[in-house]
Amino acid sequence: MSKSLSQVESLNRELQERCRVLESTKLQVEKDYYQLQAALESERRDRSHGSEMIGELQGNSSVFILYQKSCNKPTSLNRVQLHKGRKASLQTECDLIERFLKIGSCFLILSECLLGGRVSESKSGISLTVSLRGCPD
Repeated sequence: MSKSLSQVESLNRELQERCRVLESTKLQVEKDYYQLQAALESERRDRSHGSEMIGELQGNSSVFILYQKSCNKPTSLNRVQLHKGRKASLQTECDLIERFLKIGSCFLILSECLLGGRVSESKSGISLTVSLRGCPD
């Protein structure tokens, strides 16, 4: 009986050791399980965030495409800016023509003085009557 009691105690110790090893393995497996659960949840969040970002980017690209289309079409602001540019261009042209006319009138006055004719000015414009001495009419 003493042998059997010592065998039982030996088996008991062996079973307790196996139980400790299994308990340790179980704890490691549970730890790994919780880490995998956390990683899975993180992946889901990242994927969800990625989907949100894709949605935002698609929305932004739609806005960008609309913006590009609106830039290509003349808007009222573009028309106003275009009109201002044309007005400035026309104003510059008018200033140049006015200077040219002033130069022309100065030339006519000089011609009159040099040729002995006369310049008459009216509301419709400047007319020149020049009589050249010795030239047939």
